[in-house]
Amino acid sequence: MTYRRLPSPIPLCPKHLDIHWVTKWSKLDTHWEGVSLNTLLELVQPNPEAKFVSAFCYGGYMTNLALSNPTRLLYSIRTPADLIYGQELARLEAQDANLQLIYTYTRQAPAQWNGYTRRIDRDMLAENLIREDPHHPVYVCAPTQLVETVADSLVSLNLPPEKIFTERFGSTGNP
Repeated sequence: MTYRRLPSPIPLCPKHLDIHWVTKWSKLDTHWEGVSLNTLLELVQPNPEAKFVSAFCYGGYMTNLALSNPTRLLYSIRTPADLIYGQELARLEAQDANLQLIYTYTRQAPAQWNGYTRRIDRDMLAENLIREDPHHPVYVCAPTQLVETVADSLVSLNLPPEKIFTERFGSTGNP
């Protein structure tokens, strides 16, 4: 949604503040003008079943507003060179106490790595499921064979199939 598409004119609110970020940098004496995210959310009314809300603004700034649910990302990687968005994920994990990253390297782990060094399997899933809520949704995005293996394992761990959401990429079968 753009400012021009809002249902009625909303006055811009000026702000003057110091910004201190968790990565140890500050920007003092900051002046800006805009519409607050809370005001926009009141107008837009996000889906109450949504787990996250992402907000983007002109100039490239983006933030994720984490909701109160714990989230684990089990990320299977061949080698350290294959890690995609590693710095961004580390930053998000540092900012959000509800986010936990769990990596498994399948071909070559980093030096002095003491985490998983195998493909995702039923035992790994059992160790990392969020047990506080047995019906917590699980999102699986991977090549088709891995998606099917993970989904089958999750069902065998008594996760209801309707709580398993999948996205496949790569080949979907024999031509």
